Amino acid sequence: MQNMDASDIIVIGAGGCGLMAALVAARKGVRLLLLEKTDKPGGGTAFSSKGIRAAGSRRQRELKIDDSPELYAQDILRRNNHESDAGIIRQLTKTSGRVADFLTDAAGIEFQIGEFAFGHSAQRSHSWTADKTITDFLFAAVAREKNIQVCFSTPVLSLKQDGSSAVVGVATKEGEIAARKIILASGGYGASRELLSRYIPKAVDIPFPGHAGSTGDGIKMAVAIGAV
Repeated sequence: MQNMDASDIIVIGAGGCGLMAALVAARKGVRLLLLEKTDKPGGGTAFSSKGIRAAGSRRQRELKIDDSPELYAQDILRRNNHESDAGIIRQLTKTSGRVADFLTDAAGIEFQIGEFAFGHSAQRSHSWTADKTITDFLFAAVAREKNIQVCFSTPVLSLKQDGSSAVVGVATKEGEIAARKIILASGGYGASRELLSRYIPKAVDIPFPGHAGSTGDGIKMAVAIGAV
């Protein structure tokens, strides 16, 4: 593994979140290191369907579909009887159109918008015809970026802090790597009986069909340095 300058960013996890974070940073001219504990990218996002929901996207405007983030948020809150966090929902819907546009510009996804409804009051199901997952598109874009170095089969063991408790790097089996910023993009724990027992006891004995790497490493590392 190459040594990285302390001014670089380290992204932990090459699922959908980590790949997106790496792409956004690289396109702003930042050099970064993307660390993935398994031998390939994708994470739990690779198990998702071939589509995303977005409101206010460029593709919708091209097709003259009348929609808005506010309407999208209302649909979600109505469907779940307002039991979810309204602030998080509104932030999700506010950024959803920009996410779709970014995926077109950075990852080359040519979206189609179908008639999918299921509680949506506007056409906002963005899908594609290519036989690829969304993480296939994202990793292909990552591979084209000269500012991104990817290391597979490289689990992060812990986050390193300085005397003021600031996170300044990570520890791996190959040694410690310094960075000015760390993006923790690994936190799914569906495959962790330990974390399920702690946070969702009723789900402990439910078979988990997702990614085997979803063992909550990011949560454990964050809690170990005082996150709550």
